[in-house]
Parts: sequence; structure tokens; C-alpha cells
Amino acid sequence: MLEDLRLDKPFPELKEHVQSYDLDHMEKKDHSHTPWIVIVAKYREKAKKDIAAVGNHAAKLLQSLGKAPESISERELKLFCSNSAFLRVVRCRSLSEEYGLNTFNKDEIISHMDNPDSELVLYLMLRAVDRFYKQHGRYPGVYNYQVEDDIGKLKSCLTGFLQEHGLSVVVKDDYVHEFCRYGAAEPHAIAAFMGGKSVTGFLRHEVIKVITGQFVIFNNTYIYSEASEYFREIGGLMFINDLAKSSVHCIVKEAALFTLGVIIESNAYVQKYFVSVGGLDTLAKVLIKLMQDSCMSHSSIKLAVVVTKTLDACIANDCE
Repeated sequence: MLEDLRLDKPFPELKEHVQSYDLDHMEKKDHSHTPWIVIVAKYREKAKKDIAAVGNHAAKLLQSLGKAPESISERELKLFCSNSAFLRVVRCRSLSEEYGLNTFNKDEIISHMDNPDSELVLYLMLRAVDRFYKQHGRYPGVYNYQVEDDIGKLKSCLTGFLQEHGLSVVVKDDYVHEFCRYGAAEPHAIAAFMGGKSVTGFLRHEVIKVITGQFVIFNNTYIYSEASEYFREIGGLMFINDLAKSSVHCIVKEAALFTLGVIIESNAYVQKYFVSVGGLDTLAKVLIKLMQDSCMSHSSIKLAVVVTKTLDACIANDCE
């Protein structure tokens, strides 16, 4: 019969061997020679004692509240203790606090309004749209014939909201016009981007937190602006483009070209911008050089395929 080799059920000889190590009184230099299995076994035992201590304390607290000690399961205790290093106290703001005149974050909003295109403008517009809905029982610009009339009504709602909350900030008329134009439509492209392909992967991360049950919850309102993300992406694109053009290091140039291909091929907006700054000429020159080198290098053939696909995507988009 084979011995049980699991560390949570050590056989007698292993248990005796582990206990022969007194880590607390050993010289630090000797720790590097301690077998890994001994360290794991030692700290498994320590973890069990810690869980038991927390469980006893929790049981006393539950009894003082008139609740059964079994209200917290052993599984929950283990999960709590294993994540104790990452615990945070998060006191979320309620909607009443966000909407209350006395608890409204006035100073924070004003401090971010130096930029007339700050993401906070979108927040102010959404609050104005809420006011519009309360007054008219519908969202602005839902039907085409309402758009022109609703522009004035939404602007009035925005002005009333800013005055009521003491916000001496200016919101450009362009935002009012745009909110009426799209008529509360679901911005599906942005919704998909947020859920799947976002650089930050914000919503994806939040879903993973919920599924795993191990998370620090998100607090407060989150405003995502695709425009600002787009321009950050454009800045990175031009940096990579410069690397692809000027780098004398083969590995760096290859990495830059592959990155260019991935970014440009999958984003129509980036394709248009890349065409507008003469990017096609650069790619064409690179492609010619790669074709010349392809007979000598397999990597040149692969890069030529990437560059060809990128050129094709840019040209197709430019012709539309």
C-alpha cells in the first residue's frame, strides 16, 4: 500500500522530518538550504492555526450578536484568511450622496474643467439628460423631428443643473447638439470595446472580480471616453511607426512592424489617420525592402505578409 503523499496529510516520516526544522531559531543563511517541501508544510500548519484563531474570534463576535457560530463557513474563513493581505475597506457613495446638493463633489468637478473637453463634461451632460427625462418623460432626440427642438430644451436643462449646483463652468454647445443627435441610442461599438478590447479592459476586470469572488469593488461613477483613448493610441502608433522607420536593430524593427500591423489592421480610425500622415509610403518602402530580403530570411517573409495585410486594410478603408 502506497503512502499518502499529499502535504495536507503527511505520512509519519515526513511529518517527523518537517518538525525537525526549527525555522524561527535557524540562522538566516541556513534558510536557503531548507528544502522547499519543508517550508510549504510548515506554513500550511501555520495557516491552519491562523484560520482557527480567526474562526474562534468570529464565533465570539457572532455569539455577541445573537447569531449562530456556524453562520460563517470554514470555506469562507479560509478564503478570507488567504486574501487577508489584500483586504480593503471600501465605503461606497450612495446615489443620494451623488445627487444631493450638500454632498455633490463640486470642487472636484471644477478642478477638472480647465480642459473644455474633459471627460467630466460627459458626466454633466448625462446629469442634464436625466433632468430632461424627468421634465419631458423621454430622452432628447429620440425621433429625428425632435432633434432641433430638443437642443434648446436640453441646453436649458444643463443650464438649470449647473446653476442649481453652483457650477460656474462652460460646456460647449457641440456636446448638447451631439447628445440630441444620437438620441439615447446604444453606442454599441463603445459597449463592445469596453467589454472586450479596451486597453484597460475595465469591465472585463470587473466581471472577473465578481466571478472569482476575490476583489476590491469599484467605487463611484466611471466615465469612459473613446476619443481620449483613440488619441493615446495614435500617439503610441506614431512612436512605433518612427521605430519601424529609423531603427537599425533588426529585432526592434521586426517587433515595431508586427505591432503596427496589429494596431492598424483592426482599427478603421487608426487606418485613416495613418493614411493622412503618409504612413502608406512608409509601409510601401518597408514592403519593397522585405521582398528583397525574403529570399534570405524566413522572418522577412512573415513580416511582408503582415505589412501587406496592413496596406490592404488602409487602402480599402481609404477608398470607402
